[in-house]
Amino acid sequence: MNNLSDRMQTLETMMSGDAASLISGTNIVQYLENSEAQLLEAMYKRGIGTWPTPPAPSTQGSLMFGLVPYWIHNPPSFFTNYLAQHKVLKWLWQGLEATIPTKLSNQNYQALLDSITDPTGGLIGPDGTIYSDSTYDQLDPEWLWAVLDYLIVWFGKVRAPFGAKPQTVSLSGASTNQVRIAVVGDWGTGCYSDDPAVQVMNQINALKPDYIIHLGDVYYAGTDELFPPPGEEVTNYLELWPSTATQAAGTSFMLNSNHEMYSGATGYFDALGDDRFKAQQDTSYFALTYAGWTIVGLDSAYYDTSAMFMDGSITKGDPNQTQPKWVKGLGLTPSKTIVMTHHNGLSFDGTSETGIWAEINQALGGDPAAWYWGHVHDGIAYKSPTVTGRNTIARCVGHGAFPYANAWGIDVPSPNWYEYYAHTPNPAEPPRVYNGFMMMTISSAGQITEDWYEQKNPNPVFTKTY
Repeated sequence: MNNLSDRMQTLETMMSGDAASLISGTNIVQYLENSEAQLLEAMYKRGIGTWPTPPAPSTQGSLMFGLVPYWIHNPPSFFTNYLAQHKVLKWLWQGLEATIPTKLSNQNYQALLDSITDPTGGLIGPDGTIYSDSTYDQLDPEWLWAVLDYLIVWFGKVRAPFGAKPQTVSLSGASTNQVRIAVVGDWGTGCYSDDPAVQVMNQINALKPDYIIHLGDVYYAGTDELFPPPGEEVTNYLELWPSTATQAAGTSFMLNSNHEMYSGATGYFDALGDDRFKAQQDTSYFALTYAGWTIVGLDSAYYDTSAMFMDGSITKGDPNQTQPKWVKGLGLTPSKTIVMTHHNGLSFDGTSETGIWAEINQALGGDPAAWYWGHVHDGIAYKSPTVTGRNTIARCVGHGAFPYANAWGIDVPSPNWYEYYAHTPNPAEPPRVYNGFMMMTISSAGQITEDWYEQKNPNPVFTKTY
C-alpha cells in the first residue's frame, strides 16, 4: 500500500459493521483490561489514590499499557484532532471506547499524576517501569500512537512482506585472533532527555567493535513515512546508528520487535535495505559463524499472535514454520549455538520461562549454550543454571536507551537469580538508572567474554567468560 489513504480505504470496507463487535473478538480487549488491572494493583500497594477494596490482581498484561483504557475514554486533544481527520480510525476508536471499560477514576488518575513529585519516587513497577510524564515513561500519552498503529495493522492487515533469504555469514575481525560484537537492545529512542541513545552509541563507537547487533525496538512504533507519527525508524534509529564511515557496510545486524510490528514492520524492513545492514539480504533472521560458534538471530515478532505482539513466537502465526525449518536445516549443535531474539525467554526476575523457550528448544533440538534478548527494559545476567533449571547462559540486554528505574522486583538477597543487573542511579535524571550495552569477544580458540558497560563509564562493570 502506497499511502495512508490506501490503508484507510482497506479499513473503510469494514465500517458497515459494528466496530465494538469487531474489536470484542480480538485478544487486545482482555490484554488491555489486564494491563489496567496491573496498574491499579500497583497504585493500591503504593498507596496512590483512594481505593474501597484492593483491585483484582492480573497475571497477564503489561504496565506499559496500563493507562490505555483510561486514555481511550479520556484521549488528549492532539489525539482526538488526528482521529477527526480519519473517520475510519475514529470509528475504530469509538469501538474501543464501547468495548473496553476503565476502572481508573479521574480522581485516582490525578493522584497518579501528583505522585510524580513524590520525594520517595512515585510509582515504579517491579521491573523498573517508570510512571512519570517524561518522554517514553508510562504517563506519556504519545504511547497511544502505538495502539492506533496496531489497530491499523490488525484490522487493515497491513504488514511488510516477510524476507526469506536468510544468510549465514562467516565473521572476521580487525584482529586475527578474535571477533568483537557489540550487542544493544531497545535502543531506538532517538534524542530525548540526556540523549542516552547517543551516549551509548558513542561508547560503542569508541570501542571499535567488528560488528554491532541491535536486538530490536524503535519507539513508539518503528514507523515508516506513512504511519503516524511518521519516520521513527529513520529519525529514532538510522540517523543515530553508525555510518559506513566508521562501521563497515554489512557489519550491522538488526532484529524485528513488537514495537516495530505496531506499524507492520514497514519501517523495519525499509531500514534493512540500508547498506549498513546489507549482509542480512532484507531478511529478519540470520546466522553468524566464528571459531566453532553459530549465532542465530531470529525474528520473534513477525509471526507472534499474542496481543500487541508482546509474548514473542517463531511458530504460532507461521503456517510454513519458516524459521524453525531453517534452524533445523542448519544442523547446529545446541551447545555451540548462541541465540539472539527480541523477546525474552525468561520473566524479568528469571523465575519462570516464557512460551518461546520451548519453541527455541524444539527448533534447535536442545537448549542453546547462550541466549541474548531485549524486550524487557533491563540489563540482567542471570545465574546459570537458571532458576528454572536450564544450563543456558541467559541474558537480557534491553537497556540500550529506553528509560527505566531500579527493578526492585529482583533487588533482593537472592543470589540464585542473577550475577549482575544494571541499576546504577542516573543522578541527572531520577529515578532513572544508567543505560548500557554488552560487548561480546569471541577468541579464535572459541572462548567468549562478555563485558557489560553502563552509560558514562568507560570501563566494564561486569565481565563473564565461558
